[in-house]
Amino acid sequence: MCCLSWVLPLILRADANLMTHQLCAAAHRSVPSFNESRLRRCYEDDAWALATAKHRLATHFPVVGVLERLDETLELLDFCFDATEFGAAKKNGVHSMVSAAKFKPNEEEVAAIRAANRLDTALYAFGVGVFERQLAAMRAARGGG
Repeated sequence: MCCLSWVLPLILRADANLMTHQLCAAAHRSVPSFNESRLRRCYEDDAWALATAKHRLATHFPVVGVLERLDETLELLDFCFDATEFGAAKKNGVHSMVSAAKFKPNEEEVAAIRAANRLDTALYAFGVGVFERQLAAMRAARGGG
């Protein structure tokens, strides 16, 4: 194992698919009929958990950002919240730390991470689609898209 050998056990432990499970569970904590069986379902029924997390991501977040496209994410934040501080952060180099440390896992590590986090991988791909739609809507509203 390469440089990720110390973090791989953390990624593969019981809280794999962490974002999917948290978004699913959060969706039900605010519901008056919330109960333990619904919470348990977020961790035991993968298809339901992913569908619930996708629904929450698409309907409860005014901005869905993508780290690999931080400049566009900051632009979208500025637009949605009628602010300039996100653009200021971009100009001041805050986003430069994103690529400061790049780890290169080997093929075995990548396969293990993907296998353990297949729900989060699907949720991420869905989130990129939400981001793309939000970005397109912003550009259309500005008259540039």
